Amino acid sequence: MHVSDRFDVQIGGRESQIKESYTGFDGGALENNVFTATPYPDVSAGAFTYLFTPQFKISPDTMIYARLASGYRAGGPNGQPVLQSQGTVPRRRELHGRSQMGLHTGLV
Repeated sequence: MHVSDRFDVQIGGRESQIKESYTGFDGGALENNVFTATPYPDVSAGAFTYLFTPQFKISPDTMIYARLASGYRAGGPNGQPVLQSQGTVPRRRELHGRSQMGLHTGLV
């Protein structure tokens, strides 16, 4: 968003949704060629991420800026364990926040 000749702001947002399901299969030659299917609980999650970046031009060749942003990595099924007694632990979702400030200039 162009606020003035020297000041700009970038704003953004996103809503994310994910749904996953997983079924593990056991069996084979060592188990009399009997295969069993093990469904694991479905996982669904969502997150809102954002971006906010103000920029101020000190001169035509020099700008200062700040950036605030978030990120998201979905959780979900973690696959089938080697031994059934181990059970499964789903991956947790992760939300990340980042900030940055800087000076941008061009050299002639």
